[in-house]
Amino acid sequence: GSYRLTGFEAVTIHKSINQLADVATVALPASVYNTPQRAEALVRRGDRVRIELGYNGDNRLEFSGYVRALSINTPLTIECEDEMWLFRRAVPDALLK
Repeated sequence: GSYRLTGFEAVTIHKSINQLADVATVALPASVYNTPQRAEALVRRGDRVRIELGYNGDNRLEFSGYVRALSINTPLTIECEDEMWLFRRAVPDALLK
């Protein structure tokens, strides 16, 4: 989607040659500057995700993928998976001649 986070509680990125897919988890606080976050209403499963991290405005792309799952507990967590998520989607049946 086009939702841009204004604050987060924690970001965990797991990249390993021992795993087939890279996974990222973003934990969001319940509110930012006394304004409740409504990310669960704006972020959907399958939305494209780009995680850029850095200091003093010098950000680097650390993770690119798709939203795999949302947990609406406090803190709200967004689980993301790299391009391997595309292989988990259902394939429509087709008859090829």
